[in-house]
Amino acid sequence: VAECEGKVVGFNFIRYVDGVGGVGPIGVHPSSQGGVGRALMQAVLDHAKEQHGIKTVRLLQEAYNRTSYSLYTKLGFEVKEQVACVEGIPTKRFAPESDQYTVRRM
Repeated sequence: VAECEGKVVGFNFIRYVDGVGGVGPIGVHPSSQGGVGRALMQAVLDHAKEQHGIKTVRLLQEAYNRTSYSLYTKLGFEVKEQVACVEGIPTKRFAPESDQYTVRRM
């Protein structure tokens, strides 16, 4: 996390699966933008390399967010493939009922 005057102003996560680091989500409070995101990203990249020997790190980037896209390219990330984002509310029920399992909200 990034802190300023005792308050959290930013966060970042990295997880490791099969020798690859996966970054995100990352968030910075609007009043603290301008260096905090870069520091958070550099911290997780350094940790991945120094503590886990990770050589490959991946992240997903929303195409419309040019500010973070610019940061990631400056840090050496390259676009490898596009990902489709699908959203909406289904109008039809597709999952059949079953007596072998129960689904409930938590």
